[in-house]
Amino acid sequence: MYVYDATGVKLRKTLNTTTTDYANGFIYENNQLQFFNQPEGYVEISSPPSGELEGAYVYQYKDHLGNIRLSYSDANHDGTITASTEIKEENNYYPFGLKHKGYNANINGTHHKYMFGGKELTEELGLNTYDFGARNYDAALGRWMNLDPLAEKMRRHSPYNYAFDNPIFFIDADGMAPISSVADPIYNKKAKLIGDDGKTDGKIHIVTDNKQAKAIEKETEGGNTAIDLTGKDVVTLNGGKKTVDGVIASVDAQGKDTSSGAGDAGLHEEGGNTIKDAKGNVTTVAWKSGTKKSKTGHGTINLFNGVSQPNSNELADYWHIHTSKTQEVEQSDGTIKTYTGSMEPSGDSNSNATGKDTGDYGAARSLENQGYNATAIQVGTSSGTTVNIYNGHGIIVKMGYNAFKKLKN
Repeated sequence: MYVYDATGVKLRKTLNTTTTDYANGFIYENNQLQFFNQPEGYVEISSPPSGELEGAYVYQYKDHLGNIRLSYSDANHDGTITASTEIKEENNYYPFGLKHKGYNANINGTHHKYMFGGKELTEELGLNTYDFGARNYDAALGRWMNLDPLAEKMRRHSPYNYAFDNPIFFIDADGMAPISSVADPIYNKKAKLIGDDGKTDGKIHIVTDNKQAKAIEKETEGGNTAIDLTGKDVVTLNGGKKTVDGVIASVDAQGKDTSSGAGDAGLHEEGGNTIKDAKGNVTTVAWKSGTKKSKTGHGTINLFNGVSQPNSNELADYWHIHTSKTQEVEQSDGTIKTYTGSMEPSGDSNSNATGKDTGDYGAARSLENQGYNATAIQVGTSSGTTVNIYNGHGIIVKMGYNAFKKLKN
């Protein structure tokens, strides 16, 4: 028996005398914690004779499709991995996900059921299917066991096909629709993956025109794995996922005190940038935190605050986060004035506005005039959270923060 919440997230599985609870990455069996996820794998829980729970970090190597290939743990904490005792499990797969047999069957410790695509293998009752969320997948057949919930959007394909029958290039993260697995994905404004440009530059593209996005999605469904973006309305995160993660980190930092007792949580700005070297390696740089809002209402952060300004051929993307809290300040005449962080970039987007070449737009124009092609991002946090991708002449596209966080390559 399975129990799901209203959004379709699995909460519990009951089979005979075993009840498995799924609590946002923490997995329990019969009310005993078994493991919980961590960014590089999972933490395996054990109960020694003392009765206190102990956890061991298990690290996992995943291939480009997200399949878990190797799990290992430094059990004796000597800084090296002994293959015979500390490699916990090895998995190798045929293209459609069936596990190789005969040479990678050794398991040291508890068998971890999350393998192909990082999904849980349902071994009970001899099913041997993977739970992808929306559907169950049989790797022996290379087919879904349930009808495609989006079948009407992919009418040229069987509603039971997996990854357009091309599992080397496409993956299916949740059982809803195949997506590209290579390095330069193309998204629409709602962060729906609609294609790939066929390159491996580590970039993320966002198509800002809805009609163009739908046309690209149809091309992808037709098998085009190298979409030509020439002439398309598109913005690019040159730093890829590193830029997305950097923005998320800055948003989080803006909502916290810069130091213990500073009292500037939500009342100062944060920012950062990504730089890309000649080999394509991307590095994230966090700027020094901005000053706390004062009676003038200013809480701005300077461009590249406290760090060196990169060269035009190094700077990938740059961003800053406006303040989230409203501040009421008593003025000299005794009145109260309210200061709220702007939800959009500051300054005048009109480059011909005399004496107004300041603020966020002015800074962007200044960089553009110096030959920079980096993408500028501003996040407004005072009334919800909105991501604005802009240049010196205005906002190019607005995205909801939750959608922005889904962007990855």
